[in-house]
Order: sequence, then structure tokens, then C-alpha cells
Amino acid sequence: MTWWLAAALLVLGGCSQPAPGPAGPAPPTPAPRLVVRQVAPASARLARLARRLEATNVVGQVAVLVTDALALGPAPLEVVVRECGEPNGFYRPGGEVTICYELVELANAALGRTGDDLTRLDPRARAVLVFITLHELGHAVVDRLALPLGPAPGGDVA
Repeated sequence: MTWWLAAALLVLGGCSQPAPGPAGPAPPTPAPRLVVRQVAPASARLARLARRLEATNVVGQVAVLVTDALALGPAPLEVVVRECGEPNGFYRPGGEVTICYELVELANAALGRTGDDLTRLDPRARAVLVFITLHELGHAVVDRLALPLGPAPGGDVA
């Protein structure tokens, strides 16, 4: 095909488009399906970790991956990272996913770290955080989609 024929096809293809109509009202903005919120810890020892988590947005990236892949119902899912007083993560049915800063400390302690290294956010500590976030989001998926899963051995289906 010669260049002039290709150019003519492009021009003709553009000519067959309908003329734009008058500008109407903009379509409504859909409500967010996910809200990720990080609560500043009261503990000074966790403040550095909170800044690192905010800078890397590990929890937010994982949560976006899950909510973009699944329709979790009309209400937005809120994921909150906060100081809990214990290393934990949980999902409150019909509510929010909570990820505790203390989980990273526990992961680092299990890796043999102490002192300031307890708030490190290296790839291994991040992997633990990603796993726990996915696990808790799994509980939200089971709840929000009303999946008919019976009790699992050990009581955890996520």
C-alpha cells in the first residue's frame, strides 16, 4: 500500500465519525470502591515505620490490586493501617480491614532483628505485610461477596 492510500484511508475513516453533539452534563463520578487510610501512631517507635509505610504505600497497592480485580459491593472497602497495641490484622464483617504497625515489628523480630531494625521495611518485612494484607482482604472478599464457604479446619477460610 502506498503512503497516499494509507493517508486517504485515515482521512476517510475520520470523516465517517458523527459530529460531536452539544456538551451535556458530565457523567457522575463513581463512588470509590476502596479507601486506604493510615492513622499516625501514638508511639514514637512506630512513627518511623509509619513514614516508611506511607512512602512505599505497600498496603494501598495490595488493596487496589484486590479491589480492582473484584467487585466488592456498593459500599467502599476501607483499609486502615494503625497502631493496635499488638501485632495483628483483622477484618470486621461489614466494616474495615485493619493492618497493625506492630506486624512489621513482629516480622522483623522473627528475622532476628532488634532495636531500630524492628521498624525496617525491607523486602522480607514487606512480604509479610503483603501476605497479611491479602489474607485480611480475603476475609473481606468472602464477606462482601457472601461466598458460601463452610468452616475450614482451624476456622479460617481466607
